[in-house]
Amino acid sequence: IETKNVNIAYGNVNIVEDLNLEIPKGKITTIIGANGCGKSTLIKLLLGQLLPIDGIIKTGSNLSIGYLDQNMNFSDENSTVLDYYIKANDVSIQQARNALAKMLFTGNDVFKKIKNLSGGERSRLKLATIMCQKPNFLVLDEPTNHLDLNSREVLENQLIDFAGTILFVSHDRYFLNKLATKIWLINNQTLLQIDGN
Repeated sequence: IETKNVNIAYGNVNIVEDLNLEIPKGKITTIIGANGCGKSTLIKLLLGQLLPIDGIIKTGSNLSIGYLDQNMNFSDENSTVLDYYIKANDVSIQQARNALAKMLFTGNDVFKKIKNLSGGERSRLKLATIMCQKPNFLVLDEPTNHLDLNSREVLENQLIDFAGTILFVSHDRYFLNKLATKIWLINNQTLLQIDGN
């Protein structure tokens, strides 16, 4: 994804002006900044869910995006973890159980109803579903929210092993230090690009 002279606003408030960014293939970029500075708005803009006031956003060909947002809603809260995963990904029971086990859903955990899952479990289920769809670009908005230590380790390992491009928002310094190859810091309506973690 590349932006040329993009201006972003939320309502009547300018968030960032004259934005020229590039998300190179295979890199892991994180967006940081204070709450309310426009991190999630920037992600939605890059995904085409919002339009810029001015400027151009170009996306690469054959881009397949997997998006994990902060909203952990499911279409059928009464579905079990296993049933949801099978229906969402059109896979066999065994394929589903194998994939879910990698995300710490083992034994009877797969029979839990979605409405009874913790925030961390909901996040792991969403991520498992996204990964099954084999995207080449992951966009994650606060992926470590609600995760316990074991879940965080699973997430880190999944992302380290991921061969594509990653863009994520996080306040978690340990997480971004472990993964990020580039940082975008939003502060006072400007975006500063920093190479490294």
